[in-house]
Amino acid sequence: MGCKMNNTKWIILTLAALWVALTAAIGNPPSVETNIAAKEGFAAPPFELMTLSGDATNLKDLNGHTVILNFWTSWCPPCKAEMQAMQNIQNRYREQGVIVLAVNVTSQDNLNDVKSFITELDISLSIPLDIDGSIAEAYRVQAFPSTYFIDTDGVIRKIIIGGPLSETVIASTISELID
Repeated sequence: MGCKMNNTKWIILTLAALWVALTAAIGNPPSVETNIAAKEGFAAPPFELMTLSGDATNLKDLNGHTVILNFWTSWCPPCKAEMQAMQNIQNRYREQGVIVLAVNVTSQDNLNDVKSFITELDISLSIPLDIDGSIAEAYRVQAFPSTYFIDTDGVIRKIIIGGPLSETVIASTISELID
């Protein structure tokens, strides 16, 4: 009997091989490159997201600008507390090429709550929506808010986990990047 395999074993092995191949083929969504480390001193993982207003935002298109990438949710009290500071920073530094992207991690939020949050606080920032959470995952976001300061070359220069960040803290970090 030694080396004979019955049909059931062949079917099981074939299905297992197909499962492994399919899992490897599916991998991560194509919208983000997860092989890039989201760490200080490394290139920021690129992404493209639709905004709350329906526009596409592509991080690569913002090369040449200083970018503040802020991950938040509407149910997070520190996120709410720092959102006006983010808006004020955008207004204050826009002419110097600073762009604030307030990325809502919609996979952990409710779109109606997001809209109410933005309306209530009268925020006009660009609000990209991370619908499936893949961008937060690529940036290894573990707490809200999380803020990434990206220089004009697309390199993450500072990461601040938690908040709320004051306008003074944000401004001093921007000053280090644009000087």
